[in-house]
Amino acid sequence: MYRLRVKEVLEAKGISPSWIIRHTRLARSMVRRMVQDPTYMPPITAVAEVAKVLGVRIEDLIEEIPDPPPPFARKDQQEEEEQG
Repeated sequence: MYRLRVKEVLEAKGISPSWIIRHTRLARSMVRRMVQDPTYMPPITAVAEVAKVLGVRIEDLIEEIPDPPPPFARKDQQEEEEQG
């Protein structure tokens, strides 16, 4: 599972979402969603365009996080996966 870090990078650089909109060809709605919804996965070309104008790597804008266990997984199975 992946999580967008666009909001965090913008805040660290002191840049507003409006700046991104002005400096890319991306739709306002896509940029807003990239900032507001960390679970949103836009096309990689959009992430690359944002990374380019921010002067960061694509990897800086996407964080890999562990997938949640399936709801039907047994408790002992979940513990094994966490340990190992």
